[in-house]
Amino acid sequence: MFASCFVVSYSATTCRHHRQVPVIRYKNQPLFVSFGRCLGPRRTTRFQLVATTGTVKPTKWPKDEKGNILWTLRRATKSDVSFIVSHSEVLTPSLVESLVENSLESCLVAQVGEEATLVGYSLFAVQRVPVNPEKGIESPLQVNGLYVASFHLPSVPSEIEEKLILGSLKMLKQKECLVVSADVAVEETDKASLLEKCGFLRGNTVEKEGSNFIEYRMNLVATNVDPQKKIV
Repeated sequence: MFASCFVVSYSATTCRHHRQVPVIRYKNQPLFVSFGRCLGPRRTTRFQLVATTGTVKPTKWPKDEKGNILWTLRRATKSDVSFIVSHSEVLTPSLVESLVENSLESCLVAQVGEEATLVGYSLFAVQRVPVNPEKGIESPLQVNGLYVASFHLPSVPSEIEEKLILGSLKMLKQKECLVVSADVAVEETDKASLLEKCGFLRGNTVEKEGSNFIEYRMNLVATNVDPQKKIV
């Protein structure tokens, strides 16, 4: 809900001999006008700049008696694809749909309230690799997991994303997945801290496609992963 607004009317002249200077600042953002001499034809456009003041009321999530948000952890479905893609800069609908269908039910979402509003997700991929690569196709296969992405809305606690990851790891362990790996860009320090908090062990820093990544690994056989939340 906005408290008030104001309107600034002015004209702008399109010409390469004009330059812009800030004349006022609104919420630390400069507003500009242009001036200068014009040596040729020019085009003037008149328009209005509308700015608002005030704040938007924060989302009110349902809470229990202790003040904790009431939320549910469940397996992701095709109906969740649009939410997941809309909160990622790299994931595509086809990729997310493939992960949801083929990752041993390890892709999860978090939802809040009776309206089941989505507030976060965790995505993992599954790889089947030979136990003994030297034997080729004659070797039995081992199931490994790969962390793809996770997310939580800023309006909910980061703990939800942590439990999403732990829930995915629990599902993978139940499906006899042995090892889970993750590559995290060196600048993503928050994501690295989150994975370490979930039990991933930090490995080497490697270069891939011109960027540096930190390799993380988890032995599910030797790790107890429990989101302390029922997965529905």
